[in-house]
Amino acid sequence: MTAVTATTALLVLLYFPYTFCATEEEIKGYVDILEDAKRVSVFAYMSIRFVPTFPGCLLHVMVLFLGPLTNLYLSASTLLQTSTSTRGWTIRTALHHVLVRENGLPDTPNLLTWPADKLRNLFVAPLTEELVYRGLLVPYLLQLGVPPSRCVWLAPLFFGFAHVHHGVSTWLSGAAPASRAAAATVFQFAYTSLFGAYCTYALLGTGDVTAIVACHSFCNFMGLPSFAFMRRGDRVWKRRRVVLMAYGIGIGGFVA
Repeated sequence: MTAVTATTALLVLLYFPYTFCATEEEIKGYVDILEDAKRVSVFAYMSIRFVPTFPGCLLHVMVLFLGPLTNLYLSASTLLQTSTSTRGWTIRTALHHVLVRENGLPDTPNLLTWPADKLRNLFVAPLTEELVYRGLLVPYLLQLGVPPSRCVWLAPLFFGFAHVHHGVSTWLSGAAPASRAAAATVFQFAYTSLFGAYCTYALLGTGDVTAIVACHSFCNFMGLPSFAFMRRGDRVWKRRRVVLMAYGIGIGGFVA
């Protein structure tokens, strides 16, 4: 938490003058790249649109998660068919059970009662991280003359570095040996940097940071793909080939 807060605060301090004091000439390049409106304001600078374009971007990300989404549906469907305690349930009830009871999603729409970690992962982190590492950092790099193609890979390095503290904390707390903590740190950095590259690419393509916030929140909700369905005895094991096919279609459709 300290590392993320410090990195975010540093970036905000560095980019604050550019965000609120930039002239139209200074940000003209970014406005041209995003094909934004002629009106130049803090909202245009940060790619905040009041009519968000996130449905298309979110659907694109959902295609990537076609495998996990299929796994989720088949898990609920199998539970509905095989469990005697699910009589009278609908597929919606079964999905609710899988999400809430088995995956730990809070069973209430009242956000005030949600655990702090759920609020952080699904709302606070996507909003604050995308505003800083995409809405502020990307325009600043473009202003400095960094080409968009290079910006896609440069901007995520800051985002990845802000997540390195997870592995360091694991090592300092003694929860894992140094070698495992180092491997976790490298994986965390690589994964978040790759995800950040996609978010930067999507921002340059949509010009709408709210779309990236929605995608970030969805990815945090889904988490890393689980291949437990490949283990004999898993609820979806008998239909594992369907899930694997969905993984392949999803990845192919995402990169196509």
